[in-house]
Amino acid sequence: MKVRRQVIPAPDPTPTRLTTPKSFSMESAMVTSGCIASAFNQSGTHIKARLILYLCCIVFVTGTQSIKAQGTWTSEANVPIAVGGAAAGVANGDLYVISGFNASSSLTTANQQYNPLTNTWTSAAPIPTARDYAGTGTIGDMVYVAGGCLANDCRVGTTNLVQAYVAHENNWNTVTPMPTARFGFGSGVIGGQLYVVGGSGSCPPCTPLNTLEAYNPLTNAWTTEAPMPTARMALAAGVLNGQLYAVGGVSGSTNLSTLEAYNPITNIWTTEAPMPVAQANIGAAVVGNTLFVIGGQNGTNLNTVEAYNATTNTWTTEAPIPTGRYGSQPQAINGAIYVAGNGAGNQAISSLQAFTPPGGVSPTNPILPSSCSAITTVICYRFAAAPSGYWFDPATASGYTYQMTGGSLFTEILDFPTGFLQPFEVTAPGCTIPGVFQPGQSVDFVALCGHGVSMFTVTGIDPAFDPADPGAFPIELAFSTATADFNAEPINSSVPEPAALGIVMTGLSGIGLVRRWRRPVRASGRAMTLIAKVIAYTNQPSA
Repeated sequence: MKVRRQVIPAPDPTPTRLTTPKSFSMESAMVTSGCIASAFNQSGTHIKARLILYLCCIVFVTGTQSIKAQGTWTSEANVPIAVGGAAAGVANGDLYVISGFNASSSLTTANQQYNPLTNTWTSAAPIPTARDYAGTGTIGDMVYVAGGCLANDCRVGTTNLVQAYVAHENNWNTVTPMPTARFGFGSGVIGGQLYVVGGSGSCPPCTPLNTLEAYNPLTNAWTTEAPMPTARMALAAGVLNGQLYAVGGVSGSTNLSTLEAYNPITNIWTTEAPMPVAQANIGAAVVGNTLFVIGGQNGTNLNTVEAYNATTNTWTTEAPIPTGRYGSQPQAINGAIYVAGNGAGNQAISSLQAFTPPGGVSPTNPILPSSCSAITTVICYRFAAAPSGYWFDPATASGYTYQMTGGSLFTEILDFPTGFLQPFEVTAPGCTIPGVFQPGQSVDFVALCGHGVSMFTVTGIDPAFDPADPGAFPIELAFSTATADFNAEPINSSVPEPAALGIVMTGLSGIGLVRRWRRPVRASGRAMTLIAKVIAYTNQPSA
């Protein structure tokens, strides 16, 4: 039976998210209006050049919309029903906060749906069986809620029940239960299967588990896989590069910093670099190649955020979450991480906060360059002290030569961007690299060449065929050192005639200005493509 949704307006009519940046004030309006006025008052300027300037003004205006700072937290519309111990999942770009206990410490069946685009909440179909401290995973548009504690009592109420919310139908299905009843475990989806690991049965005795089980929705059956080396409960998990990473937790009275990764292809666990701080009752989410661990406890409530880079096997500390959390279930949506409810000290709270990671952790939020030469017939983009294993994005061209300027080497192209319809060709001096590479594939220079390379070239880039963003070519790179300095020089990049170029630079104050605004707004990327076409038009002989 379908349940009709009821719209719940955001409690705060003026949410923290900005539709325009605070800096876009009267001063910006004056600059913009002056720009447009200039476009139509250049009586001595060729009409083509005036058209270019006008388009640049459009990019200036549209490119400043919905800016959200990188590496920072924002407060969003509060969860309508304050919850603790709640489960969370994502389907079709919306966040679902499911069940848990309310401010009266009673379990709720509420299924609270959040739309990050409108910053509003709605009520979705309630879960048939209320529980807290459950695990989740999304397969297709179905959010699976597994295990947890019934009757808000983990002493006798631990369950193996699994129920799935079908987003497009707004109803619930009950599927085969887990072989092992548990709560406080880690979960993740790999290859269309839900994996659950660790946790505890009834508590007390609070015996930590190392059991790993996998659910296949095609067969509606569970299998038991290789046990996790370190038994623990109150851990978190995330999926990176097709592997399940289990992090932190507690065993007995000992908080853990342990990080272990499971490869479902080999059915083998490996031990990775431990967290800087041992902690339990944490939450985790993945953006790009980075696992973010949020909040938790280690004798005191924590609001820390630690970030693990799977490529370099290293940790960094990020901006702390403003409101501490206990057993949260952070969820990544469009490159941002949303954390709802589940307050520090195991309290029911209504806070929803969003974290925009630092640039480079995903192709939608890459590290942008600075110019390493004047705008001449040769344009060069410089990346200084660039971290290995991140995404980098120079301006668009039909090809690029990437060249180290320090002592490091390129060891691998970890990933090409998706969205392009044609393959890329890669060449490197003194090395034979066979074939072509499709979007989403990688190039291992060490395996192909026997060593890293100081320079390589990528050709075959055609932004006209990129339906997602015709102004972008992010590429994920790994180096032989933790950081490196390198340049990216475009190939066959047409340069407009000097007069037109001067007008473009006046309107945009440099390519980097628009590119740094392009990420949140697809329209500006399309506008840049339109400008390029107009520039090409101005280069045609006059009739």
